[in-house]
Amino acid sequence: MVLLRLGYRSGMPAGDWAVRAGEAVGRIRGLMEPACEREHMDVVDVSSSGVGLRDVRFESASLAARLEGCTACTVFLATLGPRVDEAIDSLARTPSMQALLDAAASEAAEACARWIQRREAELALPAGARTVHRFSPGYGDFSLDYQRWFTGRFPSLGVRVEASGMMVPRKTVSGVIGWRLC
Repeated sequence: MVLLRLGYRSGMPAGDWAVRAGEAVGRIRGLMEPACEREHMDVVDVSSSGVGLRDVRFESASLAARLEGCTACTVFLATLGPRVDEAIDSLARTPSMQALLDAAASEAAEACARWIQRREAELALPAGARTVHRFSPGYGDFSLDYQRWFTGRFPSLGVRVEASGMMVPRKTVSGVIGWRLC
């Protein structure tokens, strides 16, 4: 997956790159301190322009379309921690290794988000519900400005949003996972 993220196509010989990608994955595993928080919330209202939860309204037609028919959702924030960013930044003089480490960290962050998605699906079933795939700020018209709501909702993770809208630590994922009754 790391090599695919860097543009290698399936079946292309990667040679030394495959070895180096494996090393990058191992290094990220040793550096990351994954943490996440999530909260189950009722969906109060879904309109064509957005979604209302208990104490927030997300103005996003794309999110509204995703959550159509959902009675609840899980909001979450997951991060790999600051050591990953520090390691990536330290490789500025070796751009190829920096790219490999960055790609490995991105894949690790996505793996965390997929784990949360699977966990929520397991929790939804006994409640007679199925989950819809996560939707994160930056998808469709779900503004990156909402990252501030997620970081404010889960302050214990120590994630902040820069003026550019980038979350720090950079390998952080936020999102909404809808619960639809079966």
